[in-house]
Amino acid sequence: MGKPMSIIISFFQTVGGEGKSALARGAAYSRAFSKAFKSIALVELDRQGDSTEWLKRRGDRVKKDKVQFLALPETKPDDLKKSLLKVIKESEIVILDCPGEGKVDFASELALNLSHLVLIPMRVSAKTRRLFVRNQWPTINDILSSDPSRTNSFYIVPTFIHPQTRPETVIQYFEGIMPPQISILESVFSFRNIYENFEEEGMTLLEYARSVKGNKRMFNQAGRALLDIEKISNDIINLIS
Repeated sequence: MGKPMSIIISFFQTVGGEGKSALARGAAYSRAFSKAFKSIALVELDRQGDSTEWLKRRGDRVKKDKVQFLALPETKPDDLKKSLLKVIKESEIVILDCPGEGKVDFASELALNLSHLVLIPMRVSAKTRRLFVRNQWPTINDILSSDPSRTNSFYIVPTFIHPQTRPETVIQYFEGIMPPQISILESVFSFRNIYENFEEEGMTLLEYARSVKGNKRMFNQAGRALLDIEKISNDIINLIS
């Protein structure tokens, strides 16, 4: 299956708790993506169903969403291909939230082969790096070996970085430990206490910021988190354009 005309990006991580689904949702519902794309689809391939549960908590707010959401966590290979092709035809950009169960399965391989850009959320952790080498790198290396032109398609997104840590320091760390075929996004996903708060209430980050406008401390935290997500989203748009 060749790549379609729509823009396809994947968030790919086989280790839980690295921020994969949070980043996929954050980008899909960001102001940057809303301005850049007329139609956006978020496809959940992850069996944990974080985005599905979050969407249930959104309630009636879903009716106003620009993002089309589709959950395909346990779909058979042929049915998955058909469903993805359908949503790809209907959307200008498709965001795939890959499975995160410790191994690269058919859904992940299909997502990686379809994608124009693959984002790999990763903490600064020796364990995460070992698991990347064991679980993710062999599949990525196979793709790059068969199609060397995709060398600039795979990017680490440093996640849960202490807000006072200089991004340049984190980027240099990953540049020193990753294979040369893997690039590093210039933005980092900082650790913010508010992430659990707004997701538990089924809100987007922007909705949450507006809801706590009367609380200066929480509003400032939400504003900083918004800046993080918008910068990451804008960097992604620059890469795919």
